[in-house]
Amino acid sequence: DAMFPLGYEKPRPNQVELAKARNDLLNVGVSPSKALCWFVGVFGATYDLSTVIKSAAILQSRGENRLQFVFSGSGEKELEWRKQAEGLGNVVFTGYVDATKICCLGQMAHIGLAAYATSAPQGLPNKMFEYMAFGLPILSSLAGEAQLFLAEHRCGLTYKAQSPESLMAAIAALETDDELRKEYSDNGRRLYGQFYSSEKVY
Repeated sequence: DAMFPLGYEKPRPNQVELAKARNDLLNVGVSPSKALCWFVGVFGATYDLSTVIKSAAILQSRGENRLQFVFSGSGEKELEWRKQAEGLGNVVFTGYVDATKICCLGQMAHIGLAAYATSAPQGLPNKMFEYMAFGLPILSSLAGEAQLFLAEHRCGLTYKAQSPESLMAAIAALETDDELRKEYSDNGRRLYGQFYSSEKVY
């Protein structure tokens, strides 16, 4: 028997494709001048963007405008989350994104959000390796294996699911400590290159 981790193949679009994707993202409101907290995935029952949106609302009410929360994807909970985010200038929904836009957002973002519901069954989801491929420090709400992985390899932090206060504290820990953010970024990118790229796995 052997165990093989999920491999992730990082998109490699050309510069023309990237430039067009960047322009499209700017047109829907993505702001590269902000510190982007990015979620990409299916808007389904095992994910929890509601807590992220509540955090965005609290930050906006405090007049803190350094951050922008960018949600990429679609699914059954999209309308619910869009309605919850109405009036928030620090939340952007990009809709479905292809591989080129994923690459572009991966280059623009500061933090990768692994925002899961308390009932989520995932252990080590592919999303974590996707963020690591772009050198993004991970903020995850998954306990268990994912929490141990992030702590052991120092490539992200775990916040308490359904707790905006816990999420905001984790974001602040990364955004106020450039050295810590760089350490997590470098560790994740190195781990991906050594063990979790599809080339290494397969």
